[in-house]
Order: sequence, then C-alpha cells, then structure tokens
Amino acid sequence: MGDFDTKICNDHMNECLSRLLLFYQFYPNLCRNQVEFQSLYLLCNLGSTNAAMHILSLPVKIRKHPRIQLALHLNRAYLEHNFVRFIRLIEKCNYIESCALLKYRTSFLISSLETMNTAYHSKVLTFPACVLSNWLGFDSAHQALCFCQECGLTIKDNSVCFTKGAMKERSKMKHKRTFSQKFVDCKLKKRSPPDIIKGLEIKINETEKPPVDMWNYVN
Repeated sequence: MGDFDTKICNDHMNECLSRLLLFYQFYPNLCRNQVEFQSLYLLCNLGSTNAAMHILSLPVKIRKHPRIQLALHLNRAYLEHNFVRFIRLIEKCNYIESCALLKYRTSFLISSLETMNTAYHSKVLTFPACVLSNWLGFDSAHQALCFCQECGLTIKDNSVCFTKGAMKERSKMKHKRTFSQKFVDCKLKKRSPPDIIKGLEIKINETEKPPVDMWNYVN
C-alpha cells in the first residue's frame, strides 16, 4: 500500500466506468445496476462538463431517478462552492456514494475555509468550532480545530479566528487524508459486504436494442 498512486487508481477506475457506460448503450435491459453506476460515474467526476452532459443525455426514466438527481444536485453544489448544501446532500448518500465523494473531502474543506475566512474575518470575533464542525461535516469539534490549525488559522478557546491572509498556501499544508466516521464509516454498519457487492438492482423498462458487438467501439 506504500506504493499506492491515487491518480493511477482514478484513471483506471474512470476507464472501467467508461467501458461500462458504453456497454449500457447496447444492452440497457441487461443492466440492473445501471442507475447506481451512472450515478457513481458523475460522483467520481464532479465538475466535469463531459460527465454532466452524459448524465443529462440519458433516457428520462434513468435521468429522473432519485439517485441520479442526487448526483446532479451534488455536482451543482460542488460547482457553486455551496459547502453547506454539499454537506447536507452527502448525508443522503449511501455508503458507496459516500466513498466516491471522499476523494474531494480535503480540497473541498480547504476551499470552504477559504470562503469562510473571507466572509467571517474579524479582528475581535471568533467562530465557534461546534458550528464549524456541523457546517462542514467534521466528526467532532476537535477534528475541525486541528484541520483549521493546519490551514494556518488561529485557534482560541474552542473557536476559530478568521483573519484575511491567515490561510497558508495549499502547497505548504500537510493535511493527512481526512476520514469521516459521520458520512462514510457509520453507513457501512447498515449494509453487509454481500449487499454492497450486489449493489442496487433497479429495473428500467426500455425497448431492448438488437445485440451489437460493443467491442468494435472500444479503443
């Protein structure tokens, strides 16, 4: 695991998802988990115009499904940097969807703090850690304070001092990967490993297309 490369892993995952989405185009009635993986494709590529356009081009019965709509709402909140709405929407995600979103957690938290540091800067007032923890989905106020401190913000009496120019440059931050008991790990208790592997079986009534050798279209 010491040689694990996040970029290579993401590239391989997206390649596999792209081939799977191509398969769905040829055999829509044979894909009971299509909604789940279409949703995951967008969640793994938040902010991507191509991914969003792909989802919007899907048949109405798939595009209007609650899981797809949730992914679209998350993508919009991500693009708008609406961190409070983004966190609230994550609460509605299942375990696999939450895992897909975990890769954005650190960068999204930093962006959120940069926004708050501009909006709430004050030489006198401080921001309660408990409120910050709730807004940004930290597991605890202590975790929120540690994260803010690493960003360069001053901590005082269980509160954060937002001051313009206090945030470090991202290249100088040394955040370790931030796990989330609140939004990820706790959801695993509600599902068994076989349930996760089996996925969501959702029937979509579509007119089946004639079989075509899909591998002729794979580069």
